Amino acid sequence: MVGTEGRGRSLTLAIQTKETVTQTQARVHARMTGRAPELSTLTGLRFVAALWVVLYHIVIMTGQEHAPLLIQRGYAGVSFFVIAQVG
Repeated sequence: MVGTEGRGRSLTLAIQTKETVTQTQARVHARMTGRAPELSTLTGLRFVAALWVVLYHIVIMTGQEHAPLLIQRGYAGVSFFVIAQVG
């Protein structure tokens, strides 16, 4: 049993070390560029918000009055896009 515990500890240490290296790289990148590192989740959500705004503008330009309510509120996507950009 002693051998298995040692392997588990080294695996945990390796995972923690990898996370630390990634965090260090992100911190160095932020210092060099003067910006915070990008979060891929927010990037995906920003894409959805931008698409929402595009659909809203298509509805406005085509003059459709019976678009789904979510698309009619597409202007809210701009606010979300800006908040996700700053965050």
